Amino acid sequence: RRPAAAAAAPRPAATAPVAGHGLVMLAFVVMAVALSVVLPVAGTALVLAVITLLRAADRAQSGLAVRRSVRGPRPSDILVVVVTAPWTVARALVTTVLLAPLALPAAAAAAALSILLVQADSLPKAGGWAAGAAVAFFCFGPGSRRPRRQLRRITGGVIRSRAAMTVAIISSWALAAATVSSALS
Repeated sequence: RRPAAAAAAPRPAATAPVAGHGLVMLAFVVMAVALSVVLPVAGTALVLAVITLLRAADRAQSGLAVRRSVRGPRPSDILVVVVTAPWTVARALVTTVLLAPLALPAAAAAAALSILLVQADSLPKAGGWAAGAAVAFFCFGPGSRRPRRQLRRITGGVIRSRAAMTVAIISSWALAAATVSSALS
């Protein structure tokens, strides 16, 4: 039997949650928006594909958790996730498509503001800013909780120490700064 003082001792630092995942995730969002400004068609398509896959992964994770809470863990759980993956991705894609009309006002406003304020002298430049606003909407607007939650799970699984978090924050924000610099030039 352990003494009461030992039972009340805090967890070791290695297993304590590491703060900073929000900063890394914000850097990813900044990179995604800047990428879609630089490459309005290809960048936006790539970012929306990643968001859709993150949404699908979150659905699969949530479904697995529900399945395991109802029936308990079984060897067939992963097989069920793999077999239902196409349906899960299709549902995530439908959600992304259904959210697209909600992103259009943000895109139109960004295009208009880029022409008025930034003096975007061509339609492709205004389109780039519109694409960036649409991506920002998909990252922060309605329906963005699932992709953000899955991205948090991924970063939480990969970044487990303060040193790794420091490296992740510095490198992700350096990459974000380079992407934004490219978008503004």
